[in-house]
Amino acid sequence: EKSNIGLIAINKEHQGKGYGKALIDKCKYETRKKTISELTVSTQATNTQACKFYEKCGFKQHSKTNIYHIWLKFT
Repeated sequence: EKSNIGLIAINKEHQGKGYGKALIDKCKYETRKKTISELTVSTQATNTQACKFYEKCGFKQHSKTNIYHIWLKFT
């Protein structure tokens, strides 16, 4: 069984105070508590701040997927 973190965000003025790490730690705890073997998170490679944060929390890159968006405009 696998678990995935969809999105976390911390208001810029509160970053660097340990709130993000506390959220990740809680996710890890709940994952282990439910005996789920894998916890993943995805982010954009260009979001270096997020990549560094997740790596600091113990995550390692295991795959890379290119996602292309089509922007439509209603006029």
